[in-house]
Amino acid sequence: MALEKYSHRDTYLSALLYFIDYILQVPAELQEKLYESLPIAENEKEEGKFMGMEKLRDTPTFGRLFREIEEEATKKGLEKGMEKGMEKGMEEAERNFAKKLLDRNYSDEEISELTGLELKDVSELRKSLEN
Repeated sequence: MALEKYSHRDTYLSALLYFIDYILQVPAELQEKLYESLPIAENEKEEGKFMGMEKLRDTPTFGRLFREIEEEATKKGLEKGMEKGMEKGMEEAERNFAKKLLDRNYSDEEISELTGLELKDVSELRKSLEN
């Protein structure tokens, strides 16, 4: 209830969570149950954030949550980066192949068909090589 009611007040929530983890000293067998019951766990993992409460990184229960969210965000970032890199690499390979075909006097239509590039892109590439 406190998470819902005071979600806009990071300092209050930070103090509450710190209190739960250090002052109450939740027994180890209940820490897992507490962690699983947190509504923030799934919602915040999806958004890749943790209410700006980096201070709780080293606390037993909430530190674990923070690290999991951070790992998930890093993983998503790496995946996006790899996708963009692969796309850019494929585009570059298509262009290099198209340049070789242009050097061998293939028509724009043939190059478009062989490389998958749009006809206008092949025409632009031909013009740029002529200059």
